[in-house]
Amino acid sequence: MGKVAAEIQVNKPVAETFKMMADTSNWHKFEAELVDVKPKGPVSKGVKGTETRKMGGKNVEATWEITEFEPNKKFTMVWAGKGMSGSVTNTYAEMSGGTRFGFTMNYKPKGIMTWLMMPMIMMQFKKTTKNMMDRTKTAIEGGK
Repeated sequence: MGKVAAEIQVNKPVAETFKMMADTSNWHKFEAELVDVKPKGPVSKGVKGTETRKMGGKNVEATWEITEFEPNKKFTMVWAGKGMSGSVTNTYAEMSGGTRFGFTMNYKPKGIMTWLMMPMIMMQFKKTTKNMMDRTKTAIEGGK
């Protein structure tokens, strides 16, 4: 099992930040490698879907389900794809001038090839997470 975590300050209120991030039609604004996500629209506990992302030059599909949902506080999504499964938890807290947004991804490789590639996958996850956090801040703050 591996873990990647990051935190940023977004200069928008918690309610506005949460609303934008809890809507799958906005997810492409945060993640450059996201090709498609279904269904489109706001999520809540129990919503299930699929996403397709570009990884290593290939489109890779995963299924997901929202397992925790506390408006303006957090939501957790469990996911499973080829070679790996895990969870992502987004947290939101008010802070002076905006929102403290936290991102934590736990993942578990499946299969010997994925285990062998874990050092390279970890480096890619860290890079992708930093890019996602930068894009998230920019998108929510309106391109500042």
